[in-house]
Amino acid sequence: MTSILLDNVHFFPVLLLFLYLFAHVGSHWIEHLYKKFPALLSSPHHVSHLCRHRVLLLTLALGTATLRSLLHPSIYMPFPIVIIPVFFLLLVTFTDAEQQVIFDHMLIPFALLAPLGWFFLALPFTEYLLAAFAGGISFLLLAILTRGGIGGGDIKLIFVLGLWFGPEHLPVILLYGLLLGGAAALLLLAMHRKKAHDYFAYGPYFTVSAFFSLLF
Repeated sequence: MTSILLDNVHFFPVLLLFLYLFAHVGSHWIEHLYKKFPALLSSPHHVSHLCRHRVLLLTLALGTATLRSLLHPSIYMPFPIVIIPVFFLLLVTFTDAEQQVIFDHMLIPFALLAPLGWFFLALPFTEYLLAAFAGGISFLLLAILTRGGIGGGDIKLIFVLGLWFGPEHLPVILLYGLLLGGAAALLLLAMHRKKAHDYFAYGPYFTVSAFFSLLF
């Protein structure tokens, strides 16, 4: 199927248009949630300044993921299944980076779509469920130990990542996410952009780590 799609000269313009529309839908969804839940936002008065390049960035990221899955069908989650986690990972990355919030309205459908991956890829769903609960509980304990250093949205995100990435990939995602997030936090502290007790958004580091784990 992949070779047929790649040999079709009309496929790529249609695909690009589809991804561009998909990116518009995602950006519109983010804007809708921002307007519906302004109390959850860290900078509710700066929403309009943060979304100028969101559609373009979403389109480029979706295109990269799609081409990677088409050109390298050996990756463990092929096209078109790969578009589902990539889409939600990108949306979570944007909302947490822009407004330090991870919406349940995104995490719930992200979680509910995980069985599609289990079914079409013949994955051992019990292992994926165990990975989700193990990851979620571990980060709940970490949040308690750090007294809020890990937010509730991060805990739920880890649970959903467990549903999609399972025991083989979740530990690597968490390790690199913590390392990247820790390094960024130290840098912000050194630059006096953050204080020791300020909230720090770890979500984008876990989602970026998951994005690369999925595609590379």
